[in-house]
Amino acid sequence: MCGFLGYVGKLTPSSDIITKALSYIAYRGDIYGAIHQPSVHIWCTRLARTGNLERPQPVVNQKTRAITCLNGELYNIHQLINKTQSTLVHYRDISDTEYLSLLLSHPSAATSLSQLQGEFSFCHWNQAKQQLWLARDSFGSKPLFYKILENSIIFGSSDKAVAVLTEQHEQSSSINITAAQTFLVYGITPEETLEKNIFPVPAGQTIEFNYFTTNQSITKHILFESNSLDLTEPKKTNEKSVINTLHTSVHKRIIPQKTWVAASGGVDSSIIHHLAMSIDNSIPGYCAVWHRDKPLQLHSNVIPVLISPESLQQNINHFLMLSNRPITSLSGLAIYLTALHAKKDGFDTVLSGEGADEIFWGYPHYFVSSKSHPFFIQRQKDLKFISEIAGIDILTNVNSTAFSTSTQSPNPFDWNKIDFKYRLPGHLCRMNNDLPYLMASIESRLPYIDCLQYFSAKRPLTNKKVLFDYFYQISGLKPTKHGICFGCQLLGIKWFKQQIEQINYATAAELLQITNPKKLLHTLVSNWALLEELSLGNYYTHEIIARFLMGIICFCKLPDIFLAINDLNTFWREQFTTISEQEAMLCDSHTDVTITQC
Repeated sequence: MCGFLGYVGKLTPSSDIITKALSYIAYRGDIYGAIHQPSVHIWCTRLARTGNLERPQPVVNQKTRAITCLNGELYNIHQLINKTQSTLVHYRDISDTEYLSLLLSHPSAATSLSQLQGEFSFCHWNQAKQQLWLARDSFGSKPLFYKILENSIIFGSSDKAVAVLTEQHEQSSSINITAAQTFLVYGITPEETLEKNIFPVPAGQTIEFNYFTTNQSITKHILFESNSLDLTEPKKTNEKSVINTLHTSVHKRIIPQKTWVAASGGVDSSIIHHLAMSIDNSIPGYCAVWHRDKPLQLHSNVIPVLISPESLQQNINHFLMLSNRPITSLSGLAIYLTALHAKKDGFDTVLSGEGADEIFWGYPHYFVSSKSHPFFIQRQKDLKFISEIAGIDILTNVNSTAFSTSTQSPNPFDWNKIDFKYRLPGHLCRMNNDLPYLMASIESRLPYIDCLQYFSAKRPLTNKKVLFDYFYQISGLKPTKHGICFGCQLLGIKWFKQQIEQINYATAAELLQITNPKKLLHTLVSNWALLEELSLGNYYTHEIIARFLMGIICFCKLPDIFLAINDLNTFWREQFTTISEQEAMLCDSHTDVTITQC
């Protein structure tokens, strides 16, 4: 796991701008490095799990001068390297990034991209060809963003870091108001991020950028795109083959005495935990829980972590600053607090059940015919409820064609495809997986990603029944989900009252397209308090209000949140400065790979 930030071209950010941008990636690791060549500058922070645990990234190939940064893990990189050699080779004490550098410098590198297995995003700069590759796995489990600004390509693990690096060249606010409005209505955004003109590398894609030094121009095209979602004839399967695949997937992701499982009590994480314990029965599960007075019926070796309102309030600003996007629940924050407990107990690698519902058609809305994704229809109903409570129509003209079809859809694949393309990489993997675990210096691994071979685009040949049947077979129990569902309302009405007094109302007016946002927000809070006092409504209706208020607060307070914890900025400046002063080169005698600290 790591984070990186870089640019190719003639961008000229000041040292203060660079330092501020690095503040948004530095939490992603604890080993800092940078490399500077003509036309390219890359900074990286590494959370080491393989190879020499003290070496920094980026990796520089000694022969080709190509630069590589990898965020994540690759589980078949050794086999792919050996396919490119005339004889079997074994490199001692080197990391996945160094192996990847060797692979990508081989003439057949482009054909190897489709065979990479793991959770990853990476950047690779070919100095000789003046060519940049940016890539993500099929889940989009690791974030990666880019922006083309005049004669430069800016890229990194954080969209906010990319935005900051270019802010002195921009004349207006970096907030993408259209995308922000779409987020308030639908809960996610389409192609663009919440920062203007910054795009995520789509899940399963490798994008190639060519930089021409003669006229400083840039071209872009898709070098490789996974066809996982277009399979019409998936691998024929049964329960045994699925479980065997999962067992192998779990086994290769376990680090002895360092691994735990993110347990929720649901079938996906319970099976992962069972398989992990079949390999090492000391592997614990940690489960975030809320109600102290509710009896916990957790499975064996699962440790409940009680989450209090105080802990949520104490950590929410830090979480929002690093996420750089509004949240639709506090689940990611609860996962972070749970990860802190596991880290304190000596664990640094987590196995998560994320992605199983998409692969095995686990959501009910995959079997609903409608004119739009059922999730988005519900969100629009929620916004209508907000308008009724507030007495004013809100964002009624926001409509994204990316989230709808022109006719009723008899094929639930339409909704599954949207989830794979937008919800899984943009929300579930980022907010409930990548961010909260890295904040606690925990590396997350997703065993279900290896089950994409069983995904059917037209009909669920293998659905969640396979997982439920297997779980009942091994435990005799029905899974009961306890954790991970934490609504925004748990912060309390008092907290929301305090926050809406501190927001930028000019931004709120532009976002909501109304002249008096202050009155609107106070009306919502007052009506919410009245509903609670009179015991009217229910948990969901209260959560609709809290979630909407949270969205406004996030959009209109994020710049202030960064300034409030600027002491972190000073600390990270010192870390990167120390690295840059060393100017040392570490060479590995067993390979043609070197790592440069600059």
